Amino acid sequence: MTIKAIATQSDRIYLGDLSEEVEELEGECPQDERAWVTVRQATAGDFRRVGNSSGPRKTQWLEGVRTDVWNDDWAEAWAMQSYCCLTGTGNIEDGDGKPLFTFESQIDYDKVKMSFDTFLEKHDSLPKAVTNAIRTAVWSINPDWDLLATDEGEAD
Repeated sequence: MTIKAIATQSDRIYLGDLSEEVEELEGECPQDERAWVTVRQATAGDFRRVGNSSGPRKTQWLEGVRTDVWNDDWAEAWAMQSYCCLTGTGNIEDGDGKPLFTFESQIDYDKVKMSFDTFLEKHDSLPKAVTNAIRTAVWSINPDWDLLATDEGEAD
């Protein structure tokens, strides 16, 4: 069988289905007004980018001993996972009623159309319940990133 470099993509994942808090934020509303995301399977390059975002930031030498200073900002690494794998969003808007995130078409899937710094600023403006639900949606397609996931009740 031929292996094709085309990432699997999700259908719409409604954030209120993943989080009671998001469901409460939305209130009673029709399906087409609910917040949703679409997500793709991470590529090897995405794993590298996420690893670089949470990897060592610098190496220092103190009295002949090498020490790696790590970035332990998990929230930034989680945002990078979303940045890499989001292919679309709906009903997630800025204060002016415009889509918070924009996307551009690629050959096989859409991707976020903004720098990571811009994405991070917009991502960080959302309520924590929403960013947690987005992360859960990303992890539902990329379970390797969920370090607390278990298989049949046993830790990996």
